[in-house]
Amino acid sequence: MIIKGGNVFLDSRFVKRDLFISGEKIVSSSSGEVIDASGKYVVPGLVDMHVHFRDFGEEHKEDWRSGSEAALAGGITTVFDMPNNKVPITSKKLLDQKRDKVSSKALVDFELYISVNNSNVDEINENKIKFVKLYYGHTTGDNKVDDAGDIFKRISKDIVIVVHAEDNRVMEENRKKFDVSEKRYHSLVRDNKAEYTAVKDLIGFAERYGNKLHITHVSCKESAEMIKNAKKRGVKVTCDTCPHYLFLDDSLYDKIGNRAKVNPALKSGEDREALWKYLNDGTIDCVCSDHAPHTLEEKNRDYENCPSGFPGVETTLPLMLTAVNEGKIKLEDFIPKMTTAPAKIFGLERKGQLKEGFDADVVIIDLNKEGAISGNKLQTKVKWSPFEGMKTQGSSVRVIITDKVY
Repeated sequence: MIIKGGNVFLDSRFVKRDLFISGEKIVSSSSGEVIDASGKYVVPGLVDMHVHFRDFGEEHKEDWRSGSEAALAGGITTVFDMPNNKVPITSKKLLDQKRDKVSSKALVDFELYISVNNSNVDEINENKIKFVKLYYGHTTGDNKVDDAGDIFKRISKDIVIVVHAEDNRVMEENRKKFDVSEKRYHSLVRDNKAEYTAVKDLIGFAERYGNKLHITHVSCKESAEMIKNAKKRGVKVTCDTCPHYLFLDDSLYDKIGNRAKVNPALKSGEDREALWKYLNDGTIDCVCSDHAPHTLEEKNRDYENCPSGFPGVETTLPLMLTAVNEGKIKLEDFIPKMTTAPAKIFGLERKGQLKEGFDADVVIIDLNKEGAISGNKLQTKVKWSPFEGMKTQGSSVRVIITDKVY
């Protein structure tokens, strides 16, 4: 296969050249089918390091086939699935069983997290698992951690600890202050302090014990500033944020009520604007979707029974390309945040670059293609989006993964 005449992303910049594919690899030359990419941008297949593709008892929300189709529609060729299934993935045995089941359904490449707790650290170390998910604050599923400091102290320093950072003590205090009838109750309980208090503790553990720490779905300015300062001190910390924290804020409750419920909660417009600054200055390393689909029936329930989370794997790229067109971020600065950066953080040796010998995961982008987000047109089973009606400019028009073209 030859992808001809496109602007190819190489070494952090775009170069007009042809790209050659043979079998499942990028090569120096080849012959075969020609794909015309004139006027388009050719980038590595995107890596989404935070999704919840459900299945395993929650197939009504999503399964690995529908989730894969949604990912491919959004230019994403590799996903990292979270461990908070109905039966949490807390052992090597459960991890292997999940991998076996997923392999028969997945259309995309995938990695699977194991949930770390105080009782499985030794097993994780012994099996040389490369990355884990630590739930520092309570969220969907039962993944309780009693002593995070003990985990940081005992776990192998080669392991990347990906953390949901919210402080349960702060959230409990906030629940005493506010009534559930408050429209923004969820954001009042899971406020900036709940996140940045946890981030402060986690950075402290990583600094003390020398761990690799990745803080996922950063949602407020104080957390980003702490991470920026920790990096300057040499702490091995990285982080990501999601489109819903970059494009939405707590005013969404006025439009869709409890459907705006997500963990961490949406913050203020000031936080939203600050996150763009930290995305552009390199403090925020990655962008991920935190694709967490729930049906509209579930999202329309009263507050206590409404689950937290948004679908997003399909809308992340068009939203970020819209931001590129609006001048909020340069294309050459955004692309690494879903390609080379996650590949480097998680040790994906053949992903994230369009170089000879790397996997032939390729996305062709039309930066001018206009559209509008409509839930009923999405590939996800739940058929709704918090970005409903938002106009976009830019999308993937062709996805190649291991010699298949979508």
